[in-house]
Amino acid sequence: MVFRKYRPSKQWGHVDTRIFKAILKARNERRMPVFRVPAAVRASGVTVYDPNDPSFFTPLMGPKKDLPDFRQTHPAFRVPSIEEHPLYHETSCLLFDGSTALSDGIAQAAVLSKAVVVEGLPETVVHQVGHPEISEEA
Repeated sequence: MVFRKYRPSKQWGHVDTRIFKAILKARNERRMPVFRVPAAVRASGVTVYDPNDPSFFTPLMGPKKDLPDFRQTHPAFRVPSIEEHPLYHETSCLLFDGSTALSDGIAQAAVLSKAVVVEGLPETVVHQVGHPEISEEA
């Protein structure tokens, strides 16, 4: 063969790759000869099928059958309904965030969601902010 012997001290290099590509290109450019039945075979009366014919394997494998579509009947592809979700509840949840457009703002959101709006901080928190207790040991 044209390839150089592999030696551990010298690996496969760019020259070997170039030679390999040239040989592969020449092999791919060669054309296969046209399929011809010899005269002796024709004289014996044997039926010879052309292997280049697209329907060559049809008698062996049978006609092509389409596979059934399992997406309609298989349970893995079934889309469950909302009621089947484990966190589903009959009463709907009303959510409010800053991006919701309401005409009255926080007051309207509190009425719709039956919430109590708390203004400011509790007195205990305000008192503790003004008088921090820092121990000497800390």
